[in-house]
Amino acid sequence: MEISVATLLLSSIFDLLSRLKMLFWIASLFAIYRSILLISKEPEPCRCFGQIFDWFHLEDSVVRLITNGALLFLLVPSSLLVITDYFGFFKSQPTSDLLGE
Repeated sequence: MEISVATLLLSSIFDLLSRLKMLFWIASLFAIYRSILLISKEPEPCRCFGQIFDWFHLEDSVVRLITNGALLFLLVPSSLLVITDYFGFFKSQPTSDLLGE
């Protein structure tokens, strides 16, 4: 699923707002998944990236920090931009102008 969303985000067939909404959607799914892991008190860290963390011999606390950081990196900017578009904070100025495109 992640590869198909990444392909859609990189393709030029969608406008910027549609790409932001797709990024927000996938980040929201990751947030729900991480919340369920937290609630279930799963002792193992998320192996979302396969075996790459094992190759580098990283501790579980470092893996959690990296995966949580990646989640915040995706979720916070995309949610803020989608919310500002939804409430029309920048209706007088196109979103693409705000992002420097």
